[in-house]
Amino acid sequence: MKNKFSAQFYPLLLRTPLSNLFIDKKVTNKIINNFNDPWNGDLDTGYKILKGYMTFFGETVHFKESIWSKNEATKIWNDELHSFGWVKDLRLVGSNQARIFLRKAIKEWLDKHKNWTKVEWRSNILGRRICNLLGNFSFFCSSADESFKEIFLRSISKQSAHLINYKMRDIEGFEKIFAIKTIILTSLSFETLQRYFHYGESMLINEISNQINADGSHFLKSPGIHFEFLKNLI
Repeated sequence: MKNKFSAQFYPLLLRTPLSNLFIDKKVTNKIINNFNDPWNGDLDTGYKILKGYMTFFGETVHFKESIWSKNEATKIWNDELHSFGWVKDLRLVGSNQARIFLRKAIKEWLDKHKNWTKVEWRSNILGRRICNLLGNFSFFCSSADESFKEIFLRSISKQSAHLINYKMRDIEGFEKIFAIKTIILTSLSFETLQRYFHYGESMLINEISNQINADGSHFLKSPGIHFEFLKNLI
């Protein structure tokens, strides 16, 4: 009964400090399993990022001080920025400069978006962000101090707890795969979330049934989306 009550009223409290009461017990700075993202980025893109240029979907933004400075880019560009898929490009560069740049960018994001916001914490963006950051954790945290690691892991576990509590109310269809993957990944990464593994597993089975046709193709009939769906199953 308590869990049903929490699930019902949690979305109504998101703009208040009371929302933290529902997720604080799940927040931790301890990671029990560390997974590496098997997909590589693009080397040239990584070097361009270090030079101050972020390009998504053919749209380029030049930043001077911070990648989080206000920009005039499209919504889809900013969604991609907050999803952190570009960390793979910096990982491929592999330099200490890339690590420092990435840690600085992450720290600035955590300072700016440490609490729920409607866009940046939307379930599909949040799911991609958590998977991209946890999947590259070994790269950018290998030379980080303990303070950064603690702040980072507490934020990731908090975002994960929110994702679980929010129950994907803000997304539908194909975008659900990113949130479901995150629930499974974080249930294996954080002890405080372990009990949600079977919840994520059952949602995954249900979503495969809903999205994959009898002939094995994705219902949207897009090769790109079909490939992306399969990538998230690995």
